This record gives sequence, C-alpha cells and structure tokens, in this order.
Amino acid sequence: MGIECDSTEERAYRFAGVPLTPSVFAELISLLASGQQVRRSDLITLVSRHHAVNGGLPANGKATSVAKKALQTLSRTGRAEQTGCYGLWRIAGIANADADFALPEPEVEPSDEAASAQFVYAYYLPAYGALAQHQGATVWPHKIGMTTVSVKDRIASQVGTALPEHPVVVLAHEAEDAALLEAAVHSILELRGQRISGAPGSEWFSTNADEVRAIIDWCIAGVRVTPA
Repeated sequence: MGIECDSTEERAYRFAGVPLTPSVFAELISLLASGQQVRRSDLITLVSRHHAVNGGLPANGKATSVAKKALQTLSRTGRAEQTGCYGLWRIAGIANADADFALPEPEVEPSDEAASAQFVYAYYLPAYGALAQHQGATVWPHKIGMTTVSVKDRIASQVGTALPEHPVVVLAHEAEDAALLEAAVHSILELRGQRISGAPGSEWFSTNADEVRAIIDWCIAGVRVTPA
C-alpha cells in the first residue's frame, strides 16, 4: 500500500464535514496513493481513517461499495487501473501528490542561519495509526529522531522506497541542541516503559504527538528545585 495520512492539527481539510462519497474517495485516492500500487482493502482502511480524523463524515453506505465506485470512476478517467492481481490497483501519479507530506510548522521561530538549524522530529506510519483507531488505543509506534538538515530530507533518506507507505510527520521542533533534547525525550519515554523492543534501531516508542510535545515543553521549561 502507498497511502499517506495527515494529522488534523496542521491545516484545513477541504472535505471536513463532508460524507465520504465516491467522488470524495476518488479524490483522496488520487492524492494519497499517487503513483502507487495499492490493495483495495488498504485503501478502504486508510482513506477512511484519513477522512475521519480530519473531520470528514462517514460514508452513507458501506465503505466497500464507496471504494468500488471511486475506483471505477478513476479507471474510466485513466487515473487508475487494475494490475491483473485481484484487488490490487495502480494509481496514476499527480504533480502535487507530495502535498500531504508537508511538515508541521516549526514550534519555535526558525533561526536566521538555516544551515545551523537543528530539529527533533516525530513521525508514524499510517497503518499503525489506523490500527490504533480501530482498537481504540491512544498510543502507537512513533519514531523520534533529530537532524541538522531538513526534517523532510532526513526522513526521506531513512525511508526511501523501503516502506510501502509515506510517514505522517507530527512534530518538527527546532532546538539549540537537538541531540540533547532527543536524548531527554528518549530517556523519559524509556523510563515510562514505552520504548518498543525489537524495532529496527532504538528510536521507536509507543506514544502520541501530544505526549511528545508535553515532554519537550517540560524539558525546555526545566524544573527548578529550591535547595533546602
């Protein structure tokens, strides 16, 4: 699957308050799965979630029927085609398909020296978020890292073409010492027992964007202890 979802907090969603109709579903497929080969079942799960978490209304009928009609429309207009494997579709690429990979605005004013900017970032994969929503969970796997280059470039260098879907970036916080702040966030989450053992690398934690932001705020503010 090749779908990218986006968080509700970062920008207006033009289908907010709109039911998930076949035409809406088709537009989301074109945007989120541009240039990808995607199974219909994955489209149903992830497009439905993307629409719901951004303020969209549920489909009036079964999501399966809505997806079928949307794919038929895309097929007629040349924007999608079946691959020959049952349930697997190839979605045509569009020029602005990378729009949903836009980063959140930095949470502090960026420095004048762009080359010296450092960031702590966090992202997750849409499938993890969709599964958490289905299970009613409030935390799911997030990768928390740091970079001294563009956050988008850093993540792109990590995932490349190795993953079947684009990550959802939920945090891009500029810091004077991103490595130190990253280590502090990691340590706090590890003390809370939220590090994911067995994950590639050591930067995956079961958390959410609000918790990571709260930890960063606490670290930045500091805790002053008055000597006895």
